[in-house]
Amino acid sequence: MKLLKILHTSDIHLDHVLTDYRRDVRSVRRVELLSAFDFLVDEAVRQDVHIMLIAGDLLSAHSISDSTASAVREGFRKLGRASIFVAVVPGESDEVHSLAMLRQVCREPNVHLFWGEEWSCVSPLAGVSVWGLRTTSRNSTTSVLPNLVIRGSGTHIGLMHGTFSGTPGLASSISPVAPADLSQSGLDYLALGHYHNMVNNSAGRATCWYSGSPVHLGVDTRGERHALIVTVRGDGVRVNPLKVPGRPQRVVNIEVSATRAREHLYARLTRLANPELCLKVELEGQVGPEDAGLPRQAERDLQSRFFHLWVADHTAVRHPPWQSPSLRSTHLQEAFFKKASQLGERPGASDESPDVVGRALKLGLDALGGGDL
Repeated sequence: MKLLKILHTSDIHLDHVLTDYRRDVRSVRRVELLSAFDFLVDEAVRQDVHIMLIAGDLLSAHSISDSTASAVREGFRKLGRASIFVAVVPGESDEVHSLAMLRQVCREPNVHLFWGEEWSCVSPLAGVSVWGLRTTSRNSTTSVLPNLVIRGSGTHIGLMHGTFSGTPGLASSISPVAPADLSQSGLDYLALGHYHNMVNNSAGRATCWYSGSPVHLGVDTRGERHALIVTVRGDGVRVNPLKVPGRPQRVVNIEVSATRAREHLYARLTRLANPELCLKVELEGQVGPEDAGLPRQAERDLQSRFFHLWVADHTAVRHPPWQSPSLRSTHLQEAFFKKASQLGERPGASDESPDVVGRALKLGLDALGGGDL
Protein backbone atom coordinates (compact mmCIF):
# COMPACT_ATOMS: atom_id res chain seq x y z
CA MET A 1 0.00 0.00 0.00
CA LYS A 2 1.22 3.51 -0.81
CA LEU A 3 2.22 5.57 2.22
CA LEU A 4 -0.52 7.82 3.58
CA LYS A 5 0.57 10.83 5.64
CA ILE A 6 -1.81 12.67 7.99
CA LEU A 7 -1.58 15.68 10.30
CA HIS A 8 -3.98 15.23 13.24
CA THR A 9 -4.91 18.15 15.50
CA SER A 10 -7.88 19.28 17.62
CA ASP A 11 -9.13 21.73 20.24
CA ILE A 12 -7.47 24.91 19.00
CA HIS A 13 -10.49 26.95 20.18
CA LEU A 14 -9.64 29.96 18.01
CA ASP A 15 -10.77 33.26 19.59
CA HIS A 16 -11.25 31.58 22.97
CA VAL A 17 -12.03 34.24 25.62
CA LEU A 18 -9.13 32.91 27.77
CA THR A 19 -10.58 33.92 31.12
CA ASP A 20 -7.65 32.35 33.01
CA TYR A 21 -5.42 35.21 31.83
CA ARG A 22 -5.39 38.90 32.74
CA ARG A 23 -7.52 41.08 30.50
CA ASP A 24 -4.52 43.04 29.23
CA VAL A 25 -2.81 39.92 27.82
CA ARG A 26 -5.81 38.04 26.43
CA SER A 27 -5.67 39.70 23.01
CA VAL A 28 -2.01 38.70 22.68
CA ARG A 29 -2.84 35.12 23.59
CA ARG A 30 -5.68 34.99 21.03
CA VAL A 31 -3.25 36.08 18.32
CA GLU A 32 -0.95 33.27 19.46
CA LEU A 33 -3.73 30.71 19.02
CA LEU A 34 -4.13 31.77 15.41
CA SER A 35 -0.34 31.64 14.98
CA ALA A 36 -0.45 27.98 16.09
CA PHE A 37 -3.07 27.24 13.42
CA ASP A 38 -0.90 28.98 10.81
CA PHE A 39 2.09 26.91 11.94
CA LEU A 40 0.14 23.68 11.47
CA VAL A 41 -0.94 24.72 7.99
CA ASP A 42 2.65 25.54 7.04
CA GLU A 43 3.93 22.31 8.57
CA ALA A 44 1.34 20.24 6.69
CA VAL A 45 2.57 21.78 3.45
CA ARG A 46 6.23 21.41 4.39
CA GLN A 47 5.84 17.77 5.37
CA ASP A 48 3.79 17.02 2.26
CA VAL A 49 0.91 15.41 4.14
CA HIS A 50 -2.11 14.10 2.23
CA ILE A 51 -4.81 14.79 4.81
CA MET A 52 -5.26 17.18 7.74
CA LEU A 53 -7.69 15.96 10.40
CA ILE A 54 -9.28 18.46 12.83
CA ALA A 55 -11.06 16.50 15.57
CA GLY A 56 -13.36 19.21 16.91
CA ASP A 57 -13.33 22.61 18.59
CA LEU A 58 -11.49 24.46 15.86
CA LEU A 59 -13.43 27.64 16.71
CA SER A 60 -14.82 28.92 20.01
CA ALA A 61 -18.53 29.48 20.40
CA HIS A 62 -19.86 33.02 20.93
CA SER A 63 -16.49 34.74 20.42
CA ILE A 64 -15.23 33.94 16.92
CA SER A 65 -14.46 37.08 14.90
CA ASP A 66 -14.86 37.64 11.16
CA SER A 67 -11.13 38.31 10.81
CA THR A 68 -10.20 35.00 12.45
CA ALA A 69 -12.71 33.13 10.30
CA SER A 70 -11.18 34.73 7.20
CA ALA A 71 -7.69 33.73 8.33
CA VAL A 72 -8.80 30.11 8.82
CA ARG A 73 -10.40 30.03 5.41
CA GLU A 74 -7.21 31.38 3.85
CA GLY A 75 -5.28 28.64 5.65
CA PHE A 76 -7.58 26.04 4.11
CA ARG A 77 -7.05 27.61 0.68
CA LYS A 78 -3.29 27.32 1.18
CA LEU A 79 -3.71 23.63 1.98
CA GLY A 80 -5.88 23.24 -1.12
CA ARG A 81 -3.19 24.77 -3.31
CA ALA A 82 -0.86 22.08 -1.96
CA SER A 83 -3.47 19.37 -2.75
CA ILE A 84 -4.03 18.65 0.97
CA PHE A 85 -7.50 17.44 1.93
CA VAL A 86 -8.98 18.66 5.25
CA ALA A 87 -11.56 16.73 7.27
CA VAL A 88 -13.29 18.49 10.18
CA VAL A 89 -15.78 17.51 12.87
CA PRO A 90 -17.48 20.06 15.17
CA GLY A 91 -16.96 20.02 18.91
CA GLU A 92 -19.54 19.03 21.50
CA SER A 93 -23.16 20.12 21.42
CA ASP A 94 -22.64 23.38 23.34
CA GLU A 95 -20.73 24.71 20.32
CA VAL A 96 -23.99 25.10 18.40
CA HIS A 97 -23.66 28.90 18.24
CA SER A 98 -20.41 28.68 16.30
CA LEU A 99 -21.61 26.09 13.78
CA ALA A 100 -22.74 28.68 11.24
CA MET A 101 -19.26 30.21 11.22
CA LEU A 102 -17.69 26.75 11.10
CA ARG A 103 -19.75 25.86 8.04
CA GLN A 104 -18.66 29.11 6.44
CA VAL A 105 -14.92 28.51 6.90
CA CYS A 106 -15.26 24.91 5.69
CA ARG A 107 -16.71 25.85 2.29
CA GLU A 108 -13.43 25.42 0.44
CA PRO A 109 -13.51 22.54 -2.09
CA ASN A 110 -10.67 20.67 -0.33
CA VAL A 111 -12.47 20.76 3.06
CA HIS A 112 -15.14 18.33 4.26
CA LEU A 113 -17.17 19.09 7.41
CA PHE A 114 -18.89 16.06 8.93
CA TRP A 115 -22.31 17.49 9.74
CA GLY A 116 -24.49 14.44 10.37
CA GLU A 117 -25.19 12.73 13.67
CA GLU A 118 -24.54 9.32 12.13
CA TRP A 119 -21.32 7.99 10.62
CA SER A 120 -20.67 9.01 7.03
CA CYS A 121 -17.71 8.55 4.73
CA VAL A 122 -15.67 10.61 2.30
CA SER A 123 -12.90 9.25 0.05
CA PRO A 124 -10.33 11.97 -0.65
CA LEU A 125 -7.79 9.55 -2.16
CA ALA A 126 -8.03 6.25 -3.97
CA GLY A 127 -8.23 3.44 -1.42
CA VAL A 128 -8.63 5.84 1.54
CA SER A 129 -11.90 6.36 3.44
CA VAL A 130 -12.38 8.95 6.20
CA TRP A 131 -15.33 8.33 8.52
CA GLY A 132 -16.76 10.98 10.83
CA LEU A 133 -19.80 12.27 12.67
CA ARG A 134 -20.92 15.28 14.64
CA THR A 135 -21.31 14.96 18.41
CA THR A 136 -24.70 16.34 19.47
CA SER A 137 -26.93 16.26 22.52
CA ARG A 138 -28.69 13.26 20.98
CA ASN A 139 -25.63 11.02 20.64
CA SER A 140 -23.29 12.47 23.29
CA THR A 141 -24.40 10.05 26.01
CA THR A 142 -24.20 6.89 23.92
CA SER A 143 -21.37 4.85 22.46
CA VAL A 144 -21.38 5.66 18.75
CA LEU A 145 -18.47 3.53 17.55
CA PRO A 146 -20.45 0.24 17.46
CA ASN A 147 -22.74 1.93 14.89
CA LEU A 148 -19.85 2.32 12.45
CA VAL A 149 -20.15 -0.16 9.57
CA ILE A 150 -16.96 -0.30 7.51
CA ARG A 151 -17.51 -1.01 3.82
CA GLY A 152 -14.85 -1.90 1.31
CA SER A 153 -11.14 -2.55 1.52
CA GLY A 154 -8.32 -0.06 1.77
CA THR A 155 -7.38 2.30 4.59
CA HIS A 156 -10.10 3.45 6.99
CA ILE A 157 -9.61 6.55 9.14
CA GLY A 158 -12.06 7.63 11.84
CA LEU A 159 -12.55 11.19 13.13
CA MET A 160 -14.63 12.16 16.15
CA HIS A 161 -14.87 14.41 19.20
CA GLY A 162 -15.44 12.22 22.24
CA THR A 163 -14.20 10.53 25.37
CA PHE A 164 -12.01 7.46 25.42
CA SER A 165 -13.06 5.38 28.42
CA GLY A 166 -10.64 5.61 31.31
CA THR A 167 -8.74 8.67 30.12
CA PRO A 168 -7.12 10.06 33.30
CA GLY A 169 -8.09 13.59 34.23
CA LEU A 170 -11.00 13.83 31.78
CA ALA A 171 -14.09 14.41 33.87
CA SER A 172 -16.67 14.98 31.15
CA SER A 173 -17.89 12.07 29.03
CA ILE A 174 -19.28 12.57 25.53
CA SER A 175 -19.84 9.85 22.93
CA PRO A 176 -17.67 7.42 24.95
CA VAL A 177 -15.29 5.09 23.14
CA ALA A 178 -14.59 1.69 24.73
CA PRO A 179 -11.36 -0.19 23.93
CA ALA A 180 -13.33 -3.29 22.84
CA ASP A 181 -15.42 -1.23 20.41
CA LEU A 182 -12.28 0.36 18.98
CA SER A 183 -10.49 -2.96 18.45
CA GLN A 184 -13.51 -4.35 16.58
CA SER A 185 -14.26 -1.21 14.56
CA GLY A 186 -12.22 -2.03 11.45
CA LEU A 187 -10.49 1.35 11.60
CA ASP A 188 -6.80 1.65 10.95
CA TYR A 189 -6.62 4.95 12.84
CA LEU A 190 -9.10 6.87 15.00
CA ALA A 191 -8.33 10.57 15.48
CA LEU A 192 -9.89 11.86 18.70
CA GLY A 193 -10.50 15.35 20.01
CA HIS A 194 -11.87 16.77 23.29
CA TYR A 195 -8.99 15.90 25.66
CA HIS A 196 -6.33 18.63 25.62
CA ASN A 197 -3.33 16.38 26.29
CA MET A 198 -1.68 13.93 23.89
CA VAL A 199 -2.60 10.30 24.72
CA ASN A 200 -2.20 6.95 22.97
CA ASN A 201 -5.44 4.94 23.29
CA SER A 202 -4.70 2.21 20.74
CA ALA A 203 -6.47 -1.12 21.11
CA GLY A 204 -6.15 -4.29 19.04
CA ARG A 205 -5.23 -3.54 15.44
CA ALA A 206 -6.71 -0.04 15.64
CA THR A 207 -4.38 2.86 16.45
CA CYS A 208 -6.10 5.69 18.32
CA TRP A 209 -4.70 8.93 19.72
CA TYR A 210 -5.76 12.18 21.25
CA SER A 211 -3.56 14.80 19.60
CA GLY A 212 -4.20 17.15 22.48
CA SER A 213 -4.59 20.87 21.99
CA PRO A 214 -1.65 22.49 20.19
CA VAL A 215 -2.01 25.56 22.44
CA HIS A 216 -2.29 26.47 26.11
CA LEU A 217 -5.90 27.51 26.75
CA GLY A 218 -5.56 28.02 30.50
CA VAL A 219 -2.97 28.29 33.22
CA ASP A 220 -3.32 24.68 34.38
CA THR A 221 -1.65 23.04 31.39
CA ARG A 222 2.09 22.62 31.36
CA GLY A 223 4.85 21.45 29.08
CA GLU A 224 5.06 21.31 25.30
CA ARG A 225 2.01 21.34 23.02
CA HIS A 226 1.72 18.99 20.06
CA ALA A 227 -0.05 17.86 16.94
CA LEU A 228 0.52 14.40 15.45
CA ILE A 229 2.05 13.23 12.19
CA VAL A 230 0.47 9.87 11.35
CA THR A 231 1.82 7.60 8.62
CA VAL A 232 -0.15 4.59 7.39
CA ARG A 233 1.42 1.89 5.24
CA GLY A 234 1.18 -1.83 4.69
CA ASP A 235 3.20 -2.69 7.80
CA GLY A 236 1.06 -0.60 10.15
CA VAL A 237 0.51 2.87 11.56
CA ARG A 238 3.25 5.14 12.91
CA VAL A 239 2.48 8.18 15.09
CA ASN A 240 5.05 10.90 15.75
CA PRO A 241 4.44 14.00 17.91
CA LEU A 242 4.97 17.34 16.23
CA LYS A 243 5.99 20.05 18.69
CA VAL A 244 4.02 23.26 18.20
CA PRO A 245 6.00 26.36 19.22
CA GLY A 246 4.32 28.68 21.67
CA ARG A 247 4.67 30.83 24.74
CA PRO A 248 6.40 29.08 27.68
CA GLN A 249 4.03 28.06 30.43
CA ARG A 250 4.80 26.44 33.77
CA VAL A 251 3.00 25.26 36.87
CA VAL A 252 5.16 25.08 40.01
CA ASN A 253 4.53 24.11 43.62
CA ILE A 254 5.96 26.37 46.32
CA GLU A 255 5.66 25.46 49.99
CA VAL A 256 6.11 28.15 52.61
CA SER A 257 6.28 28.27 56.40
CA ALA A 258 4.51 30.84 58.55
CA THR A 259 7.71 32.44 59.80
CA ARG A 260 9.22 33.17 56.37
CA ALA A 261 6.35 32.85 53.91
CA ARG A 262 6.75 36.22 52.20
CA GLU A 263 10.54 36.00 51.99
CA HIS A 264 10.46 32.49 50.55
CA LEU A 265 7.73 33.18 47.99
CA TYR A 266 9.25 36.42 46.70
CA ALA A 267 12.73 34.89 46.45
CA ARG A 268 11.43 31.93 44.44
CA LEU A 269 9.38 34.13 42.12
CA THR A 270 12.37 36.39 41.55
CA ARG A 271 14.41 33.38 40.41
CA LEU A 272 11.61 32.27 38.06
CA ALA A 273 11.04 35.74 36.60
CA ASN A 274 10.73 35.79 32.79
CA PRO A 275 8.73 38.43 30.89
CA GLU A 276 7.67 35.79 28.31
CA LEU A 277 6.47 33.22 30.86
CA CYS A 278 2.93 32.31 31.92
CA LEU A 279 3.39 31.01 35.45
CA LYS A 280 0.89 29.40 37.80
CA VAL A 281 2.07 28.90 41.37
CA GLU A 282 0.42 26.33 43.63
CA LEU A 283 1.18 27.91 47.02
CA GLU A 284 1.06 25.47 49.94
CA GLY A 285 2.07 25.37 53.60
CA GLN A 286 1.29 27.88 56.34
CA VAL A 287 1.17 31.65 56.57
CA GLY A 288 0.81 33.94 59.56
CA PRO A 289 -2.24 36.22 59.96
CA GLU A 290 -0.22 39.16 58.66
CA ASP A 291 0.31 37.26 55.38
CA ALA A 292 -3.29 36.19 54.80
CA GLY A 293 -3.34 38.27 51.61
CA LEU A 294 0.12 37.20 50.46
CA PRO A 295 -0.89 35.49 47.16
CA ARG A 296 -2.70 38.55 45.79
CA GLN A 297 0.02 40.89 47.08
CA ALA A 298 2.72 38.82 45.36
CA GLU A 299 0.76 38.97 42.10
CA ARG A 300 0.49 42.77 42.33
CA ASP A 301 4.16 43.25 43.22
CA LEU A 302 5.70 40.81 40.72
CA GLN A 303 3.24 40.65 37.83
CA SER A 304 5.40 42.97 35.72
CA ARG A 305 8.21 40.41 35.74
CA PHE A 306 6.06 37.81 33.94
CA PHE A 307 3.79 37.72 30.92
CA HIS A 308 1.15 36.37 33.30
CA LEU A 309 1.37 35.34 36.97
CA TRP A 310 -1.28 33.58 39.02
CA VAL A 311 -0.74 32.39 42.59
CA ALA A 312 -3.29 29.74 43.59
CA ASP A 313 -3.66 29.82 47.36
CA HIS A 314 -3.74 26.45 49.17
CA THR A 315 -2.18 27.69 52.42
CA ALA A 316 -3.59 27.51 55.94
CA VAL A 317 -3.38 30.40 58.38
CA ARG A 318 -1.38 29.43 61.45
CA HIS A 319 -3.03 30.26 64.77
CA PRO A 320 -0.69 32.86 66.27
CA PRO A 321 0.55 32.70 69.90
CA TRP A 322 -1.65 35.54 71.15
CA GLN A 323 -0.62 36.93 74.52
CA SER A 324 -4.02 38.09 75.71
CA PRO A 325 -6.29 35.29 77.00
CA SER A 326 -9.39 37.47 76.66
CA LEU A 327 -11.55 37.86 73.57
CA ARG A 328 -11.63 41.58 74.34
CA SER A 329 -8.34 42.35 72.67
CA THR A 330 -6.74 45.55 71.47
CA HIS A 331 -5.91 43.80 68.19
CA LEU A 332 -8.54 43.31 65.51
CA GLN A 333 -6.78 40.29 64.04
CA GLU A 334 -6.66 38.53 67.41
CA ALA A 335 -10.31 39.20 68.17
CA PHE A 336 -11.39 38.10 64.70
CA PHE A 337 -9.34 34.92 64.90
CA LYS A 338 -10.73 33.98 68.30
CA LYS A 339 -14.30 34.74 67.32
CA ALA A 340 -13.91 32.64 64.20
CA SER A 341 -12.57 29.79 66.34
CA GLN A 342 -15.61 29.99 68.60
CA LEU A 343 -17.98 29.91 65.64
CA GLY A 344 -16.10 26.95 64.20
CA GLU A 345 -16.79 25.00 67.39
CA ARG A 346 -20.56 25.53 67.36
CA PRO A 347 -22.87 22.53 66.70
CA GLY A 348 -23.00 21.66 63.02
CA ALA A 349 -19.89 23.63 62.17
CA SER A 350 -18.10 20.43 61.18
CA ASP A 351 -20.44 20.26 58.20
CA GLU A 352 -18.94 23.46 56.77
CA SER A 353 -16.36 23.12 54.01
CA PRO A 354 -12.87 23.68 55.45
CA ASP A 355 -11.91 25.43 52.22
CA VAL A 356 -14.77 27.90 52.55
CA VAL A 357 -13.94 28.62 56.21
CA GLY A 358 -10.26 29.04 55.35
CA ARG A 359 -11.00 31.47 52.53
CA ALA A 360 -13.32 33.49 54.73
CA LEU A 361 -10.68 33.67 57.45
CA LYS A 362 -8.03 34.91 54.98
CA LEU A 363 -10.36 37.51 53.52
CA GLY A 364 -11.19 38.82 56.98
CA LEU A 365 -7.58 38.98 58.12
CA ASP A 366 -6.47 40.61 54.88
CA ALA A 367 -9.23 43.21 55.16
CA LEU A 368 -8.33 43.99 58.76
CA GLY A 369 -4.73 44.50 57.79
CA GLY A 370 -3.43 44.48 61.33
CA GLY A 371 -5.34 47.58 62.45
CA ASP A 372 -6.08 48.28 66.14
CA LEU A 373 -9.46 48.76 67.76
